[in-house]
Amino acid sequence: MACARIISMEFKSEEDFKIATKAWFEWYPKNLPPAVSRNSVQTGPKSLMFIGIFENEQLMEHSNNVAKTWFEMYGHHVYETVVFDGPVLE
Repeated sequence: MACARIISMEFKSEEDFKIATKAWFEWYPKNLPPAVSRNSVQTGPKSLMFIGIFENEQLMEHSNNVAKTWFEMYGHHVYETVVFDGPVLE
């Protein structure tokens, strides 16, 4: 069953937002496993939501574990993170 993870992130400043999102868009294509879809939505001047849909829960969790590496490098730019995940309803 397809699963989704939605991550809402608010950054410490607009400059932190720019630095971290630039790094993300350069980092994730080379490092994360494939997903059915990935989208990013800017929800404010210094906030966004990442939305990833995966073929199954195992791929979602694997992607999450790999993404922790990015967070270790750039998490100091983040003010707050809220994560939602669950099965995709069709």
